[in-house]
Amino acid sequence: MRKTIKQMKNSVSFNGQTLINMFTYSSYYLEKYVATLNSLNVFPVPDGDTGTNMLITIKEVMKSIENENSCSASYISNKMSEAALMGAKGNSGVILSQFFKGFETTLKSKTNFGYEEFIISLERAVQYCYKAVGTPTEGTILTIINVAARSARKLYDKGTSPDQIMNYTCKDVKTSVLKTPESLEVLQNAGVIDSGALGLYIILEGIRIYLEGKSLYSTNIDFPENLNINPINLSNLETKKLSQEDDDIFGNCIQFFILSNNINIDEVKKEIEKFGSSIVAVGSNSKIKIHVHSQIPDKLIKSASKYGEIAEVTIENMDEQHNKIVSTQITPPQTILFSIAPGKKLNNIFTEFGAINFNIEEEKYDQKGIESVILQSNFKNAILLLNGFMLKDDSILISNEFIHILNTNNIAEGITAILNYNPELNIHKNISNMKSSYSSITSIEIYKSTINTEVYNNKICQNDYYAIYNNKLISKNNNIIMMLNELFENIDLSDKDFITIYKGNNTSNSVKESVSKYMTNKLPNAELEIIEGEYNSNMLIISIE
Repeated sequence: MRKTIKQMKNSVSFNGQTLINMFTYSSYYLEKYVATLNSLNVFPVPDGDTGTNMLITIKEVMKSIENENSCSASYISNKMSEAALMGAKGNSGVILSQFFKGFETTLKSKTNFGYEEFIISLERAVQYCYKAVGTPTEGTILTIINVAARSARKLYDKGTSPDQIMNYTCKDVKTSVLKTPESLEVLQNAGVIDSGALGLYIILEGIRIYLEGKSLYSTNIDFPENLNINPINLSNLETKKLSQEDDDIFGNCIQFFILSNNINIDEVKKEIEKFGSSIVAVGSNSKIKIHVHSQIPDKLIKSASKYGEIAEVTIENMDEQHNKIVSTQITPPQTILFSIAPGKKLNNIFTEFGAINFNIEEEKYDQKGIESVILQSNFKNAILLLNGFMLKDDSILISNEFIHILNTNNIAEGITAILNYNPELNIHKNISNMKSSYSSITSIEIYKSTINTEVYNNKICQNDYYAIYNNKLISKNNNIIMMLNELFENIDLSDKDFITIYKGNNTSNSVKESVSKYMTNKLPNAELEIIEGEYNSNMLIISIE
């Protein structure tokens, strides 16, 4: 008899190794974006460590199971939860530890589990996270875990196929992350989304990518588009607008354990609230971990000691952390990278490698808009990758001695250039290395004409394919294979072992497949990668190196 959707969902089987793999992916992506998370950190204190704290916490989790061979979901989730509690760092890390507690309590005594248990784990994590915080605040990591649980539950209950549950859940979470400033005035004032919320979204994206069976190192998360990932300039913002603490100074971030035979967490939280704010208390009735911001740590610790033995106390001066960030931001970075490329996918690639990318499919990014953003940026030197974009001769960027323009002919050359940028080298060495790198690759642009036209003084008929190489039209034909044969009569492919094909939205899959098959036959020992560029063009770019 045919299975129902509900039966199919219940037949999906995960185990302890699944948990390890899920969070291996999450840890990788969190580390990749840790600097971005830190740069967005303004709540509850602008001390620039939210990403670091979340990463330290999840690294402790992964360290606890790195040599484990057990496939028991119960055993692995317990190890993870204990490590998250013991290794939790900062406000965001302590809250994150409760995310793992949701899995531990749900998977207790279970070797295997399915989507039902996975969603229950998220729902329990919501309860633990909200309960842990002294004053729950929306527009933060709390909101995001709640949205994730609600979305996953709704999708599951209405019969969404298992392979789509996390996909749609992450889309809902992403929308909520971008809306966090609507709930927190401190975020609106700083012009950023919530750092912890984005961190949890990245963790969920890691889980999604693993469950979809995608490669870890060659797959990008769906990073929120149009996100300003440059560090906010805290020196230009009023401290009072950024801080929701009662006092104008931030005081100390204090963490410690209370050990006893019988602890009432709610009672402890009420007592700690007398001495500070941003309170998070988690654990059991025999061991709880406290995170709190306070200007009187001695009195706080003394009061907490009446509930049990105090252990592993750490006290960090948040004013020093904040001032360090501000002083760092007063001095502009040595070099800022800018690039021009169309489409969301390419935008993500360039931003991932440290560039501020202008997506020229957006109306605001004409030459005037690009000039405005670059000239208002705080830098000692800037490198602009044109990637085929043409600056007019009167562009004020051209005459600026601190802006170095690289005339990369297309996105393939641009990506090669940015991969060869080294922040530890001076500007002149970087320019030399980047020019050398993109000059050494073979990059070919292939078009299909939609009208009768003329290109480089050559007549092109409607539906003709033609190829541009080194700013010259090198072949044309109404048959794609014949055009490719003519093209490669004039190009030396010796010593080439890597092919990348970038495809625009308006290029048919049949053309992509024809070109891919042709290149594989032409260079049978070369590695081939295809990137769906998601840009509105009938252009296909072949990069050979």
